[in-house]
Amino acid sequence: MGRQKCWKRCVREFIYCKPKLNRRLLCICRSVNEVCEILNTDICHGKNKRKNGKCG
Repeated sequence: MGRQKCWKRCVREFIYCKPKLNRRLLCICRSVNEVCEILNTDICHGKNKRKNGKCG
């Protein structure tokens, strides 16, 4: 039996062969980064005394 490719490598090759998918993934990545920045504000890290370091 031949050696099979890792699933990550298969996905990587598929995405690089299709630039349209690559652009969409970059947009999704940027959106996720923006959401993480919003969620990781000072309120979540206990700098606001009223919230006592709890989100929400």
